[in-house]
Amino acid sequence: MTGVDIGDRPLWKVPGGGIPYRTPAIADGAVHVHDDLFDLVAVDADTGQRRWTLPNDSPIEASPLPAPALCTSPTAPAL
Repeated sequence: MTGVDIGDRPLWKVPGGGIPYRTPAIADGAVHVHDDLFDLVAVDADTGQRRWTLPNDSPIEASPLPAPALCTSPTAPAL
């Protein structure tokens, strides 16, 4: 996953696997996305540093949904 600015200039890159699956959500300075392993992942929007990963072993049918003080997914528990 790569963070880019408005001009498409790369700002950061998250190494390894974890190809984004579905549309990412941006909330509280983090990019929340489901990766190709169905995990819910949050990375810092400025640096690309991984904040946390919520493992999930079933397919995701929708994008993450940000809400005040949490980010949830239709198939994952709220954080």
